[in-house]
Amino acid sequence: MRLAIWILAAMLAAVPALADQLSAVNAVKGMPKVLDAVPDNAGNLWVSVVPDPKIQWNDYAGIVCKVVAPHRARIFLVKMVDNSSVHGKRPQDWRLIGGANCGL
Repeated sequence: MRLAIWILAAMLAAVPALADQLSAVNAVKGMPKVLDAVPDNAGNLWVSVVPDPKIQWNDYAGIVCKVVAPHRARIFLVKMVDNSSVHGKRPQDWRLIGGANCGL
């Protein structure tokens, strides 16, 4: 019985974190230039964009950090990736074009 109560408590504690993450991802998806945003279990937020040489993607990733901060979504790193490298591939094979550490 105690185990069941502990499991239920853990599940209920995770619900707000998932809601925070969902609201943060939706906020990022509404940003200009962003085609998609996908969080992973390690605290990374993978943001796919069409590369534009006029944009400093590291700076843009820093802006994404500021957008997700109020959501308290446990996103620690933002990784900007080339959208053409995403489809049908694993995240480690995506072409990284910028990034930022949201903890700094």
